[in-house]
Amino acid sequence: MDRTVMWMQWNNLGMEQLHIENNQNGIIADSVVVGVKDGKPFRTRYQIDTDQDWQVRKLQIELLNAGGTGLTIHSDKEGQWWQNSEQPIPQLSGCLDVDLSATPFTNTLAIRRLALQPGDSCDLTVVYVAVPEMQVRAVPQRYTCLEINSQGGIYRYEALTRNFSVDLLVDRDGLVIEYPQTFRRIWSVEEPR
Repeated sequence: MDRTVMWMQWNNLGMEQLHIENNQNGIIADSVVVGVKDGKPFRTRYQIDTDQDWQVRKLQIELLNAGGTGLTIHSDKEGQWWQNSEQPIPQLSGCLDVDLSATPFTNTLAIRRLALQPGDSCDLTVVYVAVPEMQVRAVPQRYTCLEINSQGGIYRYEALTRNFSVDLLVDRDGLVIEYPQTFRRIWSVEEPR
Protein backbone atom coordinates (compact mmCIF):
# COMPACT_ATOMS: atom_id res chain seq x y z
CA MET A 1 0.00 0.00 0.00
CA ASP A 2 1.28 3.43 -0.96
CA ARG A 3 -1.60 5.91 -0.79
CA THR A 4 -2.36 9.55 -0.23
CA VAL A 5 -5.74 10.37 1.26
CA MET A 6 -7.47 13.64 2.16
CA TRP A 7 -10.37 14.12 4.55
CA MET A 8 -12.45 17.17 5.32
CA GLN A 9 -14.19 17.80 8.60
CA TRP A 10 -17.95 17.60 8.25
CA ASN A 11 -18.33 21.28 9.28
CA ASN A 12 -15.76 22.31 6.59
CA LEU A 13 -13.48 23.84 9.23
CA GLY A 14 -10.64 21.38 8.85
CA MET A 15 -8.73 19.17 6.47
CA GLU A 16 -6.15 16.38 6.58
CA GLN A 17 -3.63 15.04 4.08
CA LEU A 18 -2.27 11.59 4.95
CA HIS A 19 0.37 9.53 3.20
CA ILE A 20 0.49 5.86 4.15
CA GLU A 21 3.17 3.48 2.96
CA ASN A 22 3.77 -0.20 3.57
CA ASN A 23 7.44 -1.24 3.40
CA GLN A 24 9.51 -4.20 4.59
CA ASN A 25 9.58 -2.81 8.15
CA GLY A 26 5.86 -2.16 8.49
CA ILE A 27 3.44 0.68 7.88
CA ILE A 28 4.25 4.38 8.18
CA ALA A 29 1.43 6.92 8.23
CA ASP A 30 2.48 10.56 7.99
CA SER A 31 -0.09 13.35 8.09
CA VAL A 32 -0.79 17.04 8.48
CA VAL A 33 -4.10 18.22 9.94
CA VAL A 34 -5.46 21.78 10.06
CA GLY A 35 -8.64 22.60 11.89
CA VAL A 36 -10.58 24.79 14.28
CA LYS A 37 -11.49 23.73 17.80
CA ASP A 38 -13.47 25.92 20.19
CA GLY A 39 -13.04 28.87 17.82
CA LYS A 40 -9.24 28.55 17.67
CA PRO A 41 -7.30 27.32 14.62
CA PHE A 42 -4.65 24.62 14.99
CA ARG A 43 -2.13 22.80 12.81
CA THR A 44 -0.62 19.46 13.71
CA ARG A 45 1.60 16.81 12.17
CA TYR A 46 1.67 13.18 13.24
CA GLN A 47 3.44 10.00 12.27
CA ILE A 48 2.36 6.52 13.33
CA ASP A 49 4.62 3.51 12.77
CA THR A 50 3.21 -0.03 12.97
CA ASP A 51 4.42 -3.49 12.15
CA GLN A 52 2.94 -5.49 9.25
CA ASP A 53 0.06 -6.62 11.52
CA TRP A 54 -0.93 -3.00 12.31
CA GLN A 55 0.40 -3.13 15.87
CA VAL A 56 1.47 0.40 16.82
CA ARG A 57 5.16 0.79 17.61
CA LYS A 58 5.48 4.57 17.74
CA LEU A 59 3.41 7.74 17.72
CA GLN A 60 4.90 11.18 17.14
CA ILE A 61 2.63 14.21 17.19
CA GLU A 62 3.41 17.90 17.31
CA LEU A 63 1.40 21.09 17.19
CA LEU A 64 2.75 23.39 14.50
CA ASN A 65 1.25 26.56 16.00
CA ALA A 66 3.59 29.05 17.68
CA GLY A 67 4.75 27.57 20.96
CA GLY A 68 3.38 24.18 19.93
CA THR A 69 4.05 21.09 21.98
CA GLY A 70 5.02 17.62 20.91
CA LEU A 71 4.66 14.07 22.10
CA THR A 72 6.54 10.89 21.21
CA ILE A 73 5.52 7.57 22.70
CA HIS A 74 6.65 4.02 21.95
CA SER A 75 4.96 0.66 22.50
CA ASP A 76 6.33 -2.84 22.97
CA LYS A 77 3.20 -4.01 21.03
CA GLU A 78 2.08 -5.89 24.14
CA GLY A 79 0.42 -2.97 25.90
CA GLN A 80 3.34 -1.20 27.57
CA TRP A 81 4.17 2.40 26.61
CA TRP A 82 7.15 4.70 27.10
CA GLN A 83 7.68 8.38 26.51
CA ASN A 84 10.96 9.17 24.75
CA SER A 85 11.81 5.42 24.93
CA GLU A 86 12.72 5.73 28.60
CA GLN A 87 9.88 6.87 30.87
CA PRO A 88 7.16 4.22 31.37
CA ILE A 89 3.56 5.43 31.13
CA PRO A 90 1.70 3.05 33.46
CA GLN A 91 -1.72 4.69 32.92
CA LEU A 92 -1.60 3.44 29.28
CA SER A 93 -0.84 -0.17 30.24
CA GLY A 94 -2.88 -2.61 28.18
CA CYS A 95 -3.49 -0.25 25.23
CA LEU A 96 -2.54 -1.62 21.81
CA ASP A 97 -3.99 1.07 19.51
CA VAL A 98 -3.98 4.86 19.42
CA ASP A 99 -6.86 7.23 18.67
CA LEU A 100 -6.20 10.86 17.73
CA SER A 101 -9.31 13.03 17.99
CA ALA A 102 -8.41 15.09 14.90
CA THR A 103 -8.30 12.24 12.36
CA PRO A 104 -10.37 9.30 11.11
CA PHE A 105 -7.18 7.41 10.21
CA THR A 106 -6.68 6.01 13.69
CA ASN A 107 -9.91 4.01 13.32
CA THR A 108 -8.06 2.10 10.58
CA LEU A 109 -5.49 0.86 13.10
CA ALA A 110 -8.04 -1.08 15.15
CA ILE A 111 -10.05 -2.17 12.10
CA ARG A 112 -6.98 -3.64 10.40
CA ARG A 113 -5.38 -5.12 13.53
CA LEU A 114 -8.57 -6.82 14.73
CA ALA A 115 -9.59 -8.19 11.28
CA LEU A 116 -13.16 -8.73 12.50
CA GLN A 117 -15.64 -10.73 10.43
CA PRO A 118 -19.31 -9.70 10.02
CA GLY A 119 -21.06 -10.00 13.37
CA ASP A 120 -17.80 -10.00 15.36
CA SER A 121 -17.23 -7.37 18.04
CA CYS A 122 -14.24 -6.47 20.21
CA ASP A 123 -13.82 -4.21 23.25
CA LEU A 124 -10.42 -2.57 23.58
CA THR A 125 -8.71 0.25 25.42
CA VAL A 126 -6.78 2.75 23.30
CA VAL A 127 -4.28 5.55 23.87
CA TYR A 128 -6.53 8.55 23.22
CA VAL A 129 -4.91 11.87 22.36
CA ALA A 130 -7.17 14.94 22.37
CA VAL A 131 -5.95 17.35 19.68
CA PRO A 132 -5.04 20.20 19.95
CA GLU A 133 -5.11 19.95 23.77
CA MET A 134 -2.49 17.15 23.67
CA GLN A 135 -4.18 15.41 26.60
CA VAL A 136 -3.40 11.69 26.70
CA ARG A 137 -5.44 9.01 28.48
CA ALA A 138 -6.61 5.42 28.16
CA VAL A 139 -10.16 5.16 26.76
CA PRO A 140 -12.37 2.05 26.30
CA GLN A 141 -13.91 1.53 22.86
CA ARG A 142 -15.73 -1.14 20.88
CA TYR A 143 -15.57 -2.09 17.21
CA THR A 144 -18.17 -4.28 15.51
CA CYS A 145 -17.95 -5.49 11.90
CA LEU A 146 -21.34 -4.99 10.29
CA GLU A 147 -20.47 -5.80 6.68
CA ILE A 148 -17.52 -6.70 4.44
CA ASN A 149 -17.63 -6.63 0.65
CA SER A 150 -15.16 -6.34 -2.25
CA GLN A 151 -15.16 -2.53 -1.97
CA GLY A 152 -14.63 -2.34 1.82
CA GLY A 153 -17.05 -2.57 4.70
CA ILE A 154 -19.02 -0.97 7.50
CA TYR A 155 -17.82 -0.97 11.11
CA ARG A 156 -19.62 0.32 14.17
CA TYR A 157 -17.35 2.36 16.42
CA GLU A 158 -18.48 2.97 20.00
CA ALA A 159 -16.87 5.28 22.58
CA LEU A 160 -17.91 3.45 25.72
CA THR A 161 -17.37 6.23 28.27
CA ARG A 162 -19.55 8.78 26.48
CA ASN A 163 -22.33 6.67 24.99
CA PHE A 164 -21.33 7.52 21.40
CA SER A 165 -21.80 5.22 18.42
CA VAL A 166 -21.29 5.70 14.66
CA ASP A 167 -21.16 3.41 11.62
CA LEU A 168 -17.98 3.95 9.59
CA LEU A 169 -17.89 3.28 5.86
CA VAL A 170 -14.38 2.12 4.91
CA ASP A 171 -12.63 1.11 1.69
CA ARG A 172 -10.84 -2.18 0.99
CA ASP A 173 -7.77 -0.96 2.93
CA GLY A 174 -9.83 -0.06 6.00
CA LEU A 175 -9.46 3.67 5.40
CA VAL A 176 -12.50 5.72 6.33
CA ILE A 177 -14.65 7.02 3.48
CA GLU A 178 -17.33 8.49 5.70
CA TYR A 179 -17.46 9.09 9.45
CA PRO A 180 -20.96 10.60 9.71
CA GLN A 181 -21.18 14.13 11.11
CA THR A 182 -17.40 14.22 11.69
CA PHE A 183 -15.18 13.43 8.64
CA ARG A 184 -15.63 12.62 4.95
CA ARG A 185 -12.99 11.61 2.45
CA ILE A 186 -12.58 14.04 -0.41
CA TRP A 187 -9.62 12.56 -2.29
CA SER A 188 -7.60 9.34 -2.52
CA VAL A 189 -4.91 8.10 -4.86
CA GLU A 190 -2.79 4.98 -4.90
CA GLU A 191 0.82 5.78 -5.74
CA PRO A 192 2.56 3.71 -8.44
CA ARG A 193 5.26 1.37 -7.18
